Amino acid sequence: MRKLSALFLGATALAGPGFISTVAAQEGANAVVDDHAYFRIGGGVSWVSDWDEVVAPGVATCLAIGCNPERQLIALSEGYTASAAIGFDYADGIRTELEYRFSSSAIESRSLFESGSEVDTTIDNDIAAHFVMSNFYFDFHNSSRLTPYLGGGVGGAFANSDIDDRDAALAWQARGGVSLAMGGGFSADLEYNYIQSNPLFDDPDDITPSTAVATREGSRYKSSSVLLSVRKAF
Repeated sequence: MRKLSALFLGATALAGPGFISTVAAQEGANAVVDDHAYFRIGGGVSWVSDWDEVVAPGVATCLAIGCNPERQLIALSEGYTASAAIGFDYADGIRTELEYRFSSSAIESRSLFESGSEVDTTIDNDIAAHFVMSNFYFDFHNSSRLTPYLGGGVGGAFANSDIDDRDAALAWQARGGVSLAMGGGFSADLEYNYIQSNPLFDDPDDITPSTAVATREGSRYKSSSVLLSVRKAF
């Protein structure tokens, strides 16, 4: 037994400090992290899907093309989004959090379709959306500093435009990304996020003719985002 111990100590000494530091790093990567709360803040770029709406005509007061459309397509430009959240990491691969998020996109144009004709109109208006979401995540821990994760959430959305059209609706989201441990309780998250809601305006952004009513199929607000966030454990 003493010979085996001597051989082990000799081999460790020959391997040098590099061997010892490698083993220590591996043990640190695999160490169990205690449950902890965290704060997260981040932002990124968002792309809101165009709004394709069927229009139910009312009493015609104008006979010109575009006064009584049968359909309208609202084109939205890319925008930005910002997010802040407070959460809890259960250290077993599950996280939960409460998130506030803001997104803004500009309306590029409106296309009206009537009797086979199309009329384009440029609209100077922004659509802003506020979200309060309850989220959950599944972290796939491994021996590296990179941790892939998947998540989702449900909550509420409040949307408004520059001309004070506004409405609230339910919302849901799905997200996935990878987290990089940076030490000191900090980590950086890079993720893709998809969020969907259905806010309705009485006269959507004042772009529907007053003699018509817009009707929609499915959810109106569909946004894809790429976000970079920083988390701090405490």
